Parts: sequence; structure tokens; C-alpha cells
Amino acid sequence: FKERCSDILSAEDTTNALYLTLFAVLNSLGFRFIVLTDYFSPVSFELNFVFFVLEFLLSSIILTFALKPLFIYSVRQVKSGRSGEAVVLSLALVMLYIGLVWGLVFEADTVSQSYLRSGFIFAAFFTVVHLYLSQKIARRIAVEVGLVDPLNDLKVKRVSGGPTQLDITRQQPEGEDTADDYIIYSHIKPGDVFRVEAGQVVPVDAVIVSGSAELKEVRFSGLSRYAVKSAGQEVYCGSIVVVGSFTCRATASYFDSTFPGMKQILIERLSREEGRLDRFFKYEVLLSVVLILTGVLTGVVWYFKTGSVFLALSLASAVMFCTLGYRAFFYLSSLPARWVFKAFSAGVLLKGSEVLSRLKGVRTLVFDYSAELSCGVPEVKTFELIDSRVDQQALFDALLSLCGGSDEEIDIMLAEYCRSKVKKPSLKLVDECRVYPGKGISGIIESCEFSVGTEEFILARGVQLQASEVLVGDENIQPIYVAVEDDVIARFSISKPFLSDGHDLVERLKKQGIRTVLCGSEPEDKLDVLGQAIGLELVDVFGGLDSERLCKKLSSLTESALVLNERSPRSILSLPQVTIVWFDPVRWNVDEANVVSCSRDARVIADLFQLVRKGALIELVIPVFASFITVAVLALLVLGYADIYFSVFVLVTGNLVMAILSGLGGALWEAQPLRCAGYGNA
Repeated sequence: FKERCSDILSAEDTTNALYLTLFAVLNSLGFRFIVLTDYFSPVSFELNFVFFVLEFLLSSIILTFALKPLFIYSVRQVKSGRSGEAVVLSLALVMLYIGLVWGLVFEADTVSQSYLRSGFIFAAFFTVVHLYLSQKIARRIAVEVGLVDPLNDLKVKRVSGGPTQLDITRQQPEGEDTADDYIIYSHIKPGDVFRVEAGQVVPVDAVIVSGSAELKEVRFSGLSRYAVKSAGQEVYCGSIVVVGSFTCRATASYFDSTFPGMKQILIERLSREEGRLDRFFKYEVLLSVVLILTGVLTGVVWYFKTGSVFLALSLASAVMFCTLGYRAFFYLSSLPARWVFKAFSAGVLLKGSEVLSRLKGVRTLVFDYSAELSCGVPEVKTFELIDSRVDQQALFDALLSLCGGSDEEIDIMLAEYCRSKVKKPSLKLVDECRVYPGKGISGIIESCEFSVGTEEFILARGVQLQASEVLVGDENIQPIYVAVEDDVIARFSISKPFLSDGHDLVERLKKQGIRTVLCGSEPEDKLDVLGQAIGLELVDVFGGLDSERLCKKLSSLTESALVLNERSPRSILSLPQVTIVWFDPVRWNVDEANVVSCSRDARVIADLFQLVRKGALIELVIPVFASFITVAVLALLVLGYADIYFSVFVLVTGNLVMAILSGLGGALWEAQPLRCAGYGNA
């Protein structure tokens, strides 16, 4: 697949060819309009002949200049021992041109009056459009699956005359400065200093030297989160600055940074499946033979029917334009790798594309609750402003600035909640920020001491908590208090991890026909309460299982996927079921199971199954669509109910339809280098 993709991308730029063929098409349409007007009807026969000669000259120019990229592309395919789409299209266009020459020399009176005389011009135009679309789509796919990295090729401006001072706010304009004044992202070395502004991407892992900003941060996967970083904190390659700017010092090169390193793991895994990903291309030669033989036989039949060499060659070449099968092979071969990378952008690291096939057959998702679940995230249920004198917008700005720099789950959740309530955040400078894991966070903003955390944390900070301010009631709801100096000014109600996201997971999987089961070593009554809270039936909850009984129970659940945690028996990993674990940034357990989730949010698993179902549907629809259309058009051409115009139109529209079906509808417009696929959710 990489070779085919590289073939398309290495073909000469088709923009000029597109303009030239469009010019020829407009002229041809103009000729038609002139002949059809009443004013020129008395001399329409003579005008048709003159315009036929002019269109032949335009066709010759197109053949010589506009189709050069296609012919070079086809020669490259022949040299590599393959007979692909470019070879068949080149042969079809040459046959069509030969038919045009024959018509001009031997059948001029008949051909000049026929609308088929413009067939070569329109066929060339649609072929160039098809090649243009193919290049754009191949570029998009290559970016998605890591074959092309736009960020890697960007250049940045050196400043202060030193090799370690970079300004990534400037890209090299054509004709200005010399190449020595610029450096490519991938050439940035540890220790280099550069500045990042709003709207730009952090090129490598780095530490902020000065300044602060809000980022859509990516780290271990393409899944992004809002974070606020200031001097002394780390920023990661691929993160996008939303608000603010900062100067930072590189701590790693581009290829040694965290996010590119994780992408490289996927590329290496997919490279080991080369034969599996390339399985569709074994039909290339067969399709070429079928199209060429069908075209030749069609031409022979129609020559004996009509006696016209021009018509026979036109229909023969029209048959050869039914090359949608090549597009189907290309899209189908790219899908496994693309789904793997789409899962990565959603926060899931797959062991390979074969995991996708195994997930298609999963009918039961089993959670191992041994001591506790390691998945699940808390969620804000309510927010209450206790002190009415406080400006809510300013409070959200302050909390976003304070909590956005923490990696604690509750702090991340509070920062994301505040970000959702603020359209244009105003970041505040936070001094003496301290994080107390599992308890809270404190810091000084504009000379005021902020404390955010649990009741015990707030009381330990010396805050006066009134009885009316204490939240009582549901044991599954945890109150988080916000205090300024000694007074509580606001309160959040937060659900415990796995309750909200777990309930959403169960509901979404149920709609997909997947049963959710909860089992583990915890007492049955405890698991029953948790199961009911997330929407499970009692028959789907199994508690009080020791390691041996747990393994036996899991092995009895066929067509299942097992979600494990840190305390699950490692022997479970050897079971034949698909295994899912949560990413550990300390152990880097990327090879431990079939699926590694870089997010603790249980809904990510539902996203994964939804992606698998979507992929299975597309893998079914594309070959059916391509086969039906190809067979239908071939039948119409062989029977004489269609012509070259219809054939090339189907070629282009079929390519577009399959691109849209496979999720590439936006590939017509090149993504901006800093807003490309594969970098967070930008």
C-alpha cells in the first residue's frame, strides 16, 4: 500500500494539466454553442468540420503536455512489474486519440458531425480530475496512517543569529533569505529554544522557560485535553496552543518526543502486517486483463456492426475507463491502517489491524473488578455559586488557570468543565501552586489564596466551612469546595469514577448488541450496587470470585473482550479473548494486551466498538458499490447504450463516492500544515 500511495503522490503535479484540459473543454462547449445557434445553422456542416480540426489540435496539445503526468505514472508502474489503473487509462486515452486521428483522415464527414468527436477532450479532462482527486485523497490517507508527517517538514526561522534560538512564528517565504536561516522541525535538538504563539503546534517535547498558555494537549495518543501550562512545566509535541504564548527549551528531538514515538509504534506494528494490508492488490493484474480484453472484444464487435473504426475505438476505450475496481482496492487496503490510527486519535492503542477483525465478533464486554476498577472518570453534576458577590466568569477563569496545570483526574475534570463555560478564557498568573494527590489543589491568584478540594482538604487548610455549605445525601456524589482565603465561595457536585461514563458505556454497547458483564473478587452485594448504578441486570454481575474461579469464568465467556485492571491476574492475558488494559505511563505497557486505552474514560471503549462497526460496514459497502457500478457500466457500454462521456463521468463520481464512504470527503481541500489529521482533535 505504501508503494501505491507513494506512486500517486510522486506523480507530477496535475494542476497545470487541469487548467489546460478545462480550457479545451470550455472551447469545445463554445464550439457546440456556436453551431447550435440559428444564425450559423446554414453553415453548420462546414463549421463542424472546422471545429473538428481545432478540437483535434487541442487534443494533440493535451496528449503532449497535459497527460504527461499520467504517462510517467503508468511507465513507472510497468517498470515495477505492475499493471495498474494508470496503465489501463493511458492505453484507453491512446486508443481514443488513434480513433480521433483515424476519424480525421478517413471518416471526417461522419465524425465531424458527431458529438463523439469531443470525446477525447472530455475523457482527458475527467482523467486529469480523477488523478487530481487521487493525489489529494492519497495525501490525506498518507497523513492519517503516518506515511507523511506535515509537521516534520515545516521550517522555522532562526533568531539572534544563533543555532539554538528559533522563532516558529515565521515560515520561509519564497525568495527571501537563504536556506541556512531556517531549520526544519525534525532538526530541532534538545536544548534549542523557541517561541510558540496561539494557533501553533508545539514541535517537540519541551519545558516552558517563560510565558503561559492554554493548550489542547496531546501526549500518549491523539486524544486531546485542555491544559494550562506556565514556566517550569512540560509541554508535548503535537499540542496546539489555544490562548497565550510561551518560550520553551526542547527536551527531546522530534522523533524522540512522546507523541511521534507512539505513532512510530503503530507504524512498526502495521509494517509487520504488510502482506495482510496488501492482499487486495493481487487482483490488479486480473482486473487489467479483464478490462483490456473486454474493451478489445467490444471494439471488434462494434466494428463489424457499424464498420466504423472511430466508433469501435471510442467504445473500446470507454470500456477501459471502468477502473473503479482499482479505487476500491486502494481504499480497502488503506482501511485497516486508517482504523488503527483513528482509534489512536480517539485514545486507543491497538496491537495491530487483526485486533479490529477480532473485535467485530465480540458480543460480550467483561470488566474485571478486582479490588477496584482502574477505569472511569469523575463528572461534574452540578455547580453552585455560594457567594453571590463573586463574578462567575472571573471564577471560572481563575479555576481554569489553577486546575488546568494539574494531572489529577478531578482537577482535569474541573478545568474542562470551566473551559466549557468560558468562550474566551482570560488566564491568570498562579503563584505557589501545590497539588495534593487525591485531596485538592491550592495556589495564589492576584494576591488571593485559592483552595479547591474535598471537605477534609478544605478544613485542613483552615477554611471555615458552615453547616449550610456542606453537601449531604447521595454516597455516589462527592462534593468539591472552592475557597478563597478562609471563605467557601462555590461548590461542585461530582460523581464518582465509572458511574456516569460507565452508565453511558453500558447504554451505548446495548444499542450495538453487546452485553456488558461485571465480575471480580469483591463481595456480591458491593458489585450488585455498582452494577445497578451503571444500568446492569443482576444476572450480569458476578462477585466473590477468587483468581482461579475468575479465570474459569472469563474463559467460559466466548466472543468476549476482557477489560482488566492493575490487580487482575496476569494469567488472564493468555486467554484467547481480546484483552483491554489501561495505559500506565510509568510502565509503558503498550505490548501487554491487544488493546491499550490511554484514557481512563470508559466511553472510549464504546467509541472503539463504534469505529469497528463503522469500519465493517464500509468494508462491505465499497466493494459492493464498485462491483455493481462497474458491471452496470460495462454492460451498458458493450450493448451500446452508453458512451465515453458516461464512462469517464462515472470514473470521477465513483471515486468521490467511495472517498466519502470511507470518510475522506474533505480530502479535496488540503489541510493546513498546522491543522492536519493526526494531531489531536484539531
